[in-house]
Amino acid sequence: MNQLHTCPPRRPRPVVVSKNKSVGILALLLAAVMTLPGLLQAQETTATIRGKVFDANGAIVANALVEVQDLRTSIIRSFSTNNSGTFLATRLPPGGPYKVTVDSTRSVTVAEISIADIYNMTIDMGAEQSIEEIVVTAQSGEIVDVATGPSATFSSFDLETSIAFNRDIVDVYGIDPRINVDNEDDGFEINCAGKHPRFNSVTLDGVSYNDRFGLNSNGYSTAVGMPFPFDAIQQIAVELAPFDVTYGGFSACNINAVTKSGSNEFDGQVFYEWTSDGLRGDSLEGDSRDFSTAAFNERNAGFSIGGPIIKDKLFFFAAYEESVKPRFLARGFGGSGIGVEREGFS
Repeated sequence: MNQLHTCPPRRPRPVVVSKNKSVGILALLLAAVMTLPGLLQAQETTATIRGKVFDANGAIVANALVEVQDLRTSIIRSFSTNNSGTFLATRLPPGGPYKVTVDSTRSVTVAEISIADIYNMTIDMGAEQSIEEIVVTAQSGEIVDVATGPSATFSSFDLETSIAFNRDIVDVYGIDPRINVDNEDDGFEINCAGKHPRFNSVTLDGVSYNDRFGLNSNGYSTAVGMPFPFDAIQQIAVELAPFDVTYGGFSACNINAVTKSGSNEFDGQVFYEWTSDGLRGDSLEGDSRDFSTAAFNERNAGFSIGGPIIKDKLFFFAAYEESVKPRFLARGFGGSGIGVEREGFS
């Protein structure tokens, strides 16, 4: 008699990843991360307010509600004090003013905060309202900052009042005695503390605008000038070799610019500049030399505008700049009679 034999159903075999394969997968992940240097070397573009709250008797106030309001946009960020009475408001747009309110009773106004800086303050809940702000230089024992190195910050007021003939941020931060701007006929070079310009870094909102190949004397990614509008800049921070893991890709100084953002008020401006060879002299009294130049027209025009899309919530800002400038190359082929002749070229 034939017997019917049944086989048990097959179970799916577990997938086993060998050690070599896991190492290979890890290597691929590391390679993928290494291809994203922008994420690893994102420069600091925000600021921080840190404060400590005391009551009328000088005791620390824990678990207090702290509201930080950007008076430009009316946006409020809420924080609370810890057991030591300290609060830390991070990732704030640079500039100001800011209004800091504790438990809806005590308010302090901070005029301005700087890029990559920590603004320290102490709030006394028992102080009279006539005292708006107390600034201390002491550091909290629980939070220790690592010095990032010497730096200089230039605010929107500095940008608006600086004499910027070329509408370039170098005209603003070039007043720092640690920075030497070597102007030449074909551009300029920036020496930070005496180091070669190719060791610098230029970033806009954390995005690199460096000269990757080292062909431009100005350090920008473009040879003809600053690759972003002058009127779009809110603050500039020049940091000389900061010791911080958030920085990278340079060893001299980092020129970190942050763009403006819109506010609850509409604001805009338009400009136009023009010059030509007809506005330049061609002779000097008592000198027989000819100082005339070839015919040229130079113009610079642009505009900026910003304001609210949804008041207190959504804003916009836009800027555009266009320049048309001549560049005279005083070199010619052999026998051309133009500038410095190159006999090897016909």
